[in-house]
Formats: sequence, structure tokens, C-alpha cells
Amino acid sequence: MLAAAALGGAVAAGQGPDRGTPLVGLHTVLVVSGDLTVVDARGRPQVYPAGASFAAGWEPYAAMAPAGGPVETVVTVHAR
Repeated sequence: MLAAAALGGAVAAGQGPDRGTPLVGLHTVLVVSGDLTVVDARGRPQVYPAGASFAAGWEPYAAMAPAGGPVETVVTVHAR
């Protein structure tokens, strides 16, 4: 399953691109444009610039775009 999202602010942990669909299970995120800040369950921030990708789904996290502009991402949810 592929989903593209443009984020203009904070997205609560576990929410999908439409800010309402939970992302459940293992998924990968590719940052297409902008910088995406991800804060893990321990409160540690990590910034992913355009072109970077990461795997997630083991624990809750929050993803947010900086105040300077939106972030585009492509999320791939991996079926078991």
C-alpha cells in the first residue's frame, strides 16, 4: 500500500497521511521534499531530509514538519 502525504504541521503518533488513519504495523517512510522531524517514544528527535527514508512501526512516534513549510512523504505499509 502506498500513500503520499503533504504535512504542514504536527501529526500525532500512529496517524496516517490523512491525519486520521492509524499506521499499524511495519512501514517505511520516504521523505520526498522538505525536512521531517520524527520524535520517538522516548522523546528523542531525528530529522530526515528530502531523499532520506526510515522504517517504523515497532513503537509509537510523532512526525512533524518544521514551521517553514510542508513536507511530502511516501509511506509504504508492509503486509505480514
